Amino acid sequence: MKAFASDTKSFRIGEKKETKYDPSLGPGYYNQDKAQNHILAKSTTIAWSKEAKASTKRVDTGPDASDAHYKPFGSDLKRIDFGKKYDFKVDSNPPVGKYNVDNS
Repeated sequence: MKAFASDTKSFRIGEKKETKYDPSLGPGYYNQDKAQNHILAKSTTIAWSKEAKASTKRVDTGPDASDAHYKPFGSDLKRIDFGKKYDFKVDSNPPVGKYNVDNS
């Protein structure tokens, strides 16, 4: 059995923190000309075959796209009943203090 806190790491309060510098180049050392071929957009050249061109033609869907399946906003809402005013009904039980335990 280990002693209490025998495996904890020790630390010193008030120890000076070691300064770490960023390893990247500072201002004035960056060469933009070397980066141009990495950051500029490159154009892509594609040779389409006749079969591929034929398959990419737009298919005629008719005079207009059908929107008959869309419903007007709120047309399918169901009415929600939040209830009505409670009708108070007096029950036939005796009121407080009138109940006789001996007669029950």
